[in-house]
Amino acid sequence: MKETVEFIRPPGQHLSQSIVVTDGLSSSGKSIVTPLLSTLERGELWLMDSIFEYLCVADSLGSMKRDAAATMVNLCADNHLYNLMISRNTNFRKTDLTSASRNLLEERHQQRLTLNDGNTVVEQIRKVEPIQTLMTHYILGVSDLLYEAFGGRLKLMVVTVRHPLWLLENWLTGCFTQRIGSDPREFHLCVEAEGQAVPWFTAGWERDYLSMNDAARSIRTVASLSERQNLKIAGMSARQKSTLLVIPFERYVTNPRPFLDRITSALGTRTTESTDRMMRDLGIPRDFSRKDIAAQGEKIASLLAERDADKASLQLLNRLCEEYEAEYMA
Repeated sequence: MKETVEFIRPPGQHLSQSIVVTDGLSSSGKSIVTPLLSTLERGELWLMDSIFEYLCVADSLGSMKRDAAATMVNLCADNHLYNLMISRNTNFRKTDLTSASRNLLEERHQQRLTLNDGNTVVEQIRKVEPIQTLMTHYILGVSDLLYEAFGGRLKLMVVTVRHPLWLLENWLTGCFTQRIGSDPREFHLCVEAEGQAVPWFTAGWERDYLSMNDAARSIRTVASLSERQNLKIAGMSARQKSTLLVIPFERYVTNPRPFLDRITSALGTRTTESTDRMMRDLGIPRDFSRKDIAAQGEKIASLLAERDADKASLQLLNRLCEEYEAEYMA
């Protein structure tokens, strides 16, 4: 019988020492928070790599051993940071949200293209301790792997939240419940249920998902992911809570400075001129009021009517909206 082995990445090999994860449901505001992190002193170009999501999901569903998943997380983070420091694999597509250009870092990364690699890069990383930012999508509820793998090197877990009407719009207009498991350009991790591919987050209610229409699936998806996120926050250890920063979209867009101050304080850094420029590029601060919610409500009501949303799903959506407004907009 083959002997079981345990994978490790010894602490002495860790390059990443100051890690930030930004997480939240799609359209919750990650894209107007995360770019600011790259403009901070010691900040580096943020990464959106699904490998961290896939590993967390596989770990949470018991499909991968924890030691192997944790080792992969650390290897991927360290490898990414090393490559960043020499502009290897850097995104220079000007239209991409993750590009060096869109994040005001093109000049830095053009200069790095000419640098030598090797031990001098490692020495620079050890000296500067660059802030490495990883963006993920709705995996806070299955993020135990990241906390274990990164340990004290995970300095901040930023979680963006937003009114459910906007979260639902993303699922409805993006047609994700129709595309997941069928569209070659769609990359959600799927599981098998009754011979069909369904999103990983439906594990436990797969049959319900298969029996629903598009409207019901979309509402239940937002509800399920939000509940998973809320349960994780409620059950966090003291150590995990000390790294958590929840950013409600509606408060952030009207007054981002208090949140930015908490971020810089937690990371022991400060803003730069690029931070102010990035805020202007992102259009923050901006106006937001209850009138915006009313207008969005009418828009969503029309979309749901077109998709024959059932009464139970509409009631679930109403409950989600009431709970969010009581928690974050009271």
